[in-house]
Amino acid sequence: MNNLGMATGGGGLGGLAALSLGINSPRILLVEDDRCLRRLLARVLRFEGYAVVTAGNGVEALKILQEQRVSLVVTDLCMPGMDGGELTRQLEHHYPGTPVIVISGECDAWDRFELRARHNLSRMLVKPITVETLLKEVSATLQECNFDLSKTD
Repeated sequence: MNNLGMATGGGGLGGLAALSLGINSPRILLVEDDRCLRRLLARVLRFEGYAVVTAGNGVEALKILQEQRVSLVVTDLCMPGMDGGELTRQLEHHYPGTPVIVISGECDAWDRFELRARHNLSRMLVKPITVETLLKEVSATLQECNFDLSKTD
């Protein structure tokens, strides 16, 4: 259990790895309009050793991407302003090859299939998600994209 009272499980870099990571740690852009959930997920990812930048919607995310490169985008689907669907379209156009994990609370199996096929998503998760599931999917996506998780400087 971490200090959030949530099981962290394997799959990330390990909680103590955060202390030794350097500039080559994976940078994740977390896009979530729910401020409390965004802070919680960012804290969990940082605890596992990832560098995390956050945005409250797709417009903020694109502004961040103009100034920073990221290894992975994790985005909510339903958000005010630019939602996760439009954000994935913008990523495909302006930042092709950027892996994306979409988190949604309102998708049935067909919606998930259609979204993944239409936007070439790396992964799609349905809320509620566990910390273990998030960390497993983040780790698997980074490994699929050949991000070397063993680099520490």
